[in-house]
Amino acid sequence: KLWAAVNRNAQDFNAQEIANSLLAYVRMHDDKPQQGFNKQSYQRVLSQLIKSAQSIMQQSDKNKEKRQIAQALTWLQAFHHEDYSQEFQGMCLTQEVRTSQLQQSVVDVLREHKPTIAIEEEKGLGFADCLDVDIWIAKMNLVIEVDGPHHYDKVGRLDQVAIQKQQLLEKMGFIVKRIVCKQWDNLDQKGKKSLLGQCLIKTSAAEDQDLSVKVNSISAPSNQAADSTLPVAASRMRATAAVFVPTVSLRPTATVFVPKASSHKIY
Repeated sequence: KLWAAVNRNAQDFNAQEIANSLLAYVRMHDDKPQQGFNKQSYQRVLSQLIKSAQSIMQQSDKNKEKRQIAQALTWLQAFHHEDYSQEFQGMCLTQEVRTSQLQQSVVDVLREHKPTIAIEEEKGLGFADCLDVDIWIAKMNLVIEVDGPHHYDKVGRLDQVAIQKQQLLEKMGFIVKRIVCKQWDNLDQKGKKSLLGQCLIKTSAAEDQDLSVKVNSISAPSNQAADSTLPVAASRMRATAAVFVPTVSLRPTATVFVPKASSHKIY
């Protein structure tokens, strides 16, 4: 009934509702089909959502709406190997990104330490380059994320935004290392070079014990989209949040699948 309702109303969905539904599809069919799964029926629903997404991409001049959909398509491609890039050829996303002093410090030391390595800052990865990463070293398939204080809660735990972003990047096949602000600030120049040397040791995400976020397993996203990489649970949407923060399990009755007359606020 849920997906039948989505199929009937998808043509009237706004960008966030389309992204929410795509993320729900990823979550509900991550490891194994749900009871009563009918592949043909779900493919029809997915096809309708993609058509609605194409319509928004063609008509909307709002970069944030396009980014919402691109991020959901990135999750879909990573977890279900569904590549819809041909349906969205020419899709262009732009975002003004400012480099922090911390990140600039890391880049400066990295270039001094390894001047021959090609480094890209604020590199876009994923569908239509919708995932911005701090430092990208293509030769090593390596992402280095520089974590300022805003990435941590009051007790020093890395936030869910960064954790799920890393899960997605690793699912896409990238190696992810992290530089922690408090650690970096307490190191002298020699210590900073040593830390970056550890980052440049080419290991898989599973083998990385010190600099990667420790997670039990790669998990699919929750079903609430905002203008970000990660999902927020439908029952506790933070409309002004710049992130997806999973807080509770997906509820099939979530109102995210019911199109509303008013649009959701995006940060």
